[in-house]
Amino acid sequence: MECNPLDLLSHSDTPIPFEQDKSLDYTKNHSETEGLKSLRMATQEGKSRTYYFLVANAKFMLDDEEHFQEQLQEKLRLYEERSKEQDFWLVIEPKFLDRFPNVAKRLKRPAVALVSTDRNWIRFMKLRLDRVLAEQFDAETPEEALASNPAELKFDKPDKWTAPYPKYESGWWEAFLPPKSSNGTA
Repeated sequence: MECNPLDLLSHSDTPIPFEQDKSLDYTKNHSETEGLKSLRMATQEGKSRTYYFLVANAKFMLDDEEHFQEQLQEKLRLYEERSKEQDFWLVIEPKFLDRFPNVAKRLKRPAVALVSTDRNWIRFMKLRLDRVLAEQFDAETPEEALASNPAELKFDKPDKWTAPYPKYESGWWEAFLPPKSSNGTA
């Protein structure tokens, strides 16, 4: 007698609660690891480095696209598991947008960018997020690449939340921001 794998799935109408993996501390700013340090060392030789980015309105990227948080957390978990340095950050109101007037004029503000040195992962994320703009640029230092303009992000809670899990709390993205340097930039 053959077993249909679909018969093994639960047919209950009760939603399965999502529980965050407690073994990983997503509140810690993981970008304080060696990631920026190694990028800085790589660019000290006088060579610029290519950074790839996706950019969109902050409300869309940080509040509406719920799976975005899960993808960033999963990528960070994978990097920790493999002892790989973080090579991606979120940049709120990135200064590098001044280099891309055609991109900047298409964005509602405030904007947020997912910046990485990993071109393939940015391509993958572009397919996952859909309504984002993608570009690339060269920068002499990680601080130049990850510099941001001041912006306040405040998102209203929805009047009615129909998903079977609680909405992510505002500020979840802070763990993915680049560390601040002494001059207030990334």
